[in-house]
Amino acid sequence: MKSYISNIDEIEKSMDRGLAKSRAGAAWVVYSTVPNREQAAAFYERENAVKLHEKLSESEEPILMDVSDIDCVVDEFKRLIRFDAQLYTVVLQNGKVDLEDTFDSVVFNLRKPSFEPGHPEIFAGTYWGFSIHQAIENAQRQWGEQLKSQ
Repeated sequence: MKSYISNIDEIEKSMDRGLAKSRAGAAWVVYSTVPNREQAAAFYERENAVKLHEKLSESEEPILMDVSDIDCVVDEFKRLIRFDAQLYTVVLQNGKVDLEDTFDSVVFNLRKPSFEPGHPEIFAGTYWGFSIHQAIENAQRQWGEQLKSQ
């Protein structure tokens, strides 16, 4: 039974948009456009790419690309997309939440959390979570870990 399901999955993938590239050779890429056009994420399954595209403001429709041309880790966010985790931009100032920038933010890209250059008191990035409070807790935990490692 498992091989039958596997074959159906492969047929559906090859039929998607009429493109018959193999799973190992191509993946669906979502580009963020703000502030610059860059690859935000890539997925082997188009459905996951579409879901991310819907979460990112002003992103481009997913496009199928050869894996060798992809600059990010394919399926890095697959599990988070499948569980319908949400994206949040969290901004901390000295470990405390910057309420305006966190709660009113629209997510345009997947930004790796880091300290702002020239402003070591600011720690900001994109966090996944099932609530804004979970995202904030993750940001504060990571902020503390980053301080210890410096």
